[in-house]
Amino acid sequence: MSSEDAKQRERDALVDKLKSTKEQWDAEANASPDGPDETDALLSKAIEMAIEQGKGWTSSDEREKYLETLLDD
Repeated sequence: MSSEDAKQRERDALVDKLKSTKEQWDAEANASPDGPDETDALLSKAIEMAIEQGKGWTSSDEREKYLETLLDD
């Protein structure tokens, strides 16, 4: 097993965590009595775009740092 394979698994795990967090937040927003507000919708779209862009980045350091900042909240 190469270190590149391990890095890829780490990146995949980070993207999976981001997807899971997004799904959780979307469910919470939809369960709200008022439903998702504009901020919820914008956040959901931003995370969706980050996931899509993250899969295409070639610099693993740049991608990981960006995804980690999204999960810092």
